[in-house]
Amino acid sequence: SGAFKKMLYAIVSDIHGNYTAWSAVLEDIRAMGAERIVCLGDIVGYGPEPGRCVQSIRDVAYACILGNHDAVITKKLDSVAFNDHARKLIEWTELQLNPEEVDFLSKLDYELSEDCFRCVHGDCDAPQEFNYIVDCEDASLSWNKTKEQIIFCGHSHIPAIFVVSKETNEKCLIPAQDFTLEEENRYIVNVGSVGSPRDDDLRASYVLFDSQTK
Repeated sequence: SGAFKKMLYAIVSDIHGNYTAWSAVLEDIRAMGAERIVCLGDIVGYGPEPGRCVQSIRDVAYACILGNHDAVITKKLDSVAFNDHARKLIEWTELQLNPEEVDFLSKLDYELSEDCFRCVHGDCDAPQEFNYIVDCEDASLSWNKTKEQIIFCGHSHIPAIFVVSKETNEKCLIPAQDFTLEEENRYIVNVGSVGSPRDDDLRASYVLFDSQTK
């Protein structure tokens, strides 16, 4: 956990070797004046330029955590967990990465705690298992394991916001939108995917979080 300092964060996830998309997002991040870039994992997998993406994240990110595609490359996750198509792409991706790039991925942690938020690729209940948060029941498992007001995740490639009331425990799922944190609520924000969207919108997705204005 870094020293507390209010600033503008760019939270990105699931680049998946798509350097063209990542370059566009990085240009936008810089234009928006973000001071820290946090990557939620899956830098590699599927896309044609995994090494280039790893090198860029290594150079520009303040912090990065491990995604399941990164984990399988570093042998922290068995490829049996993937379908046949994904396994073929994993084998191809392994051949594209040099030892330094694999070493960078191998040193990534499963979680990050920073300021008032926590970052994870899948969920906070069992980060090393890379489970998906797709409904409020899934979200509850992560809220129960953490104290932070806001959790940022990726993995599903679908932007979403889960909200729970601290007082009533009422939960809801709302579409991705700009919003301000309310003291009486806790949140899980899926930041979507930079390189491989799955929400019927081909545009890259990421989140800006201002830890001063919330």
